[in-house]
Amino acid sequence: MRTLIQTVLLLLIVITTNALAADAAVAGLGCKDQRAGDKVSVFDEGCLNGLNYRIYYNKKTTSIVVKNKNKEVTLQKIPKRYDPVIVGADTFIGFLPDKLQVYKDIGILAYISSIRTSGGDGKGQCGAGAEIFLNFLNIQHRMAPKVLSKILIGSCSESIEIMDQDLSSGILGRLFVIDKKLSLQFMNYPEIEGYPTASISTDLKHLEFKSER
Repeated sequence: MRTLIQTVLLLLIVITTNALAADAAVAGLGCKDQRAGDKVSVFDEGCLNGLNYRIYYNKKTTSIVVKNKNKEVTLQKIPKRYDPVIVGADTFIGFLPDKLQVYKDIGILAYISSIRTSGGDGKGQCGAGAEIFLNFLNIQHRMAPKVLSKILIGSCSESIEIMDQDLSSGILGRLFVIDKKLSLQFMNYPEIEGYPTASISTDLKHLEFKSER
């Protein structure tokens, strides 16, 4: 009798544990996180309001697409001559890790997009360069996801480079949160000396650089 009771209790524990794990996944607690420190990579999945969203680059149509369950929305169509695959910059297309999704409470997910800098034959200073953008995706209930804004955060043509960026390793660079705002540190930014740090403006439309003390 005691053995039967112990078996039943064990089964109840297993069932409860599995249920809690499932609830955590649905609630977005299983969202992928960033690497150690502030060296950030992007991911193809993002979580919001208990729903999982997948973002990917469709090489055939040269389009950035977001998907939730069976619904897909094209966020950007890139001209073939600016295809980021040509310069390997498609590695940076994806959602930021969950720790940096600081605007989730207002229904906004941050993701990275990229295009080739030059649409030419690959020669010249930026023939193998890329332009990288931080985008803010508005996801509202029963409405198609919509890009609210995008900010240039990496550029061969403008000489903008995020600190610790490494294309070959898939590391976007140094991103973190300051005062509940998404922030970045740059290796180089035009007309600003040193290694400046900037936060995203309240309206999510531009960078606000921190004055050095």
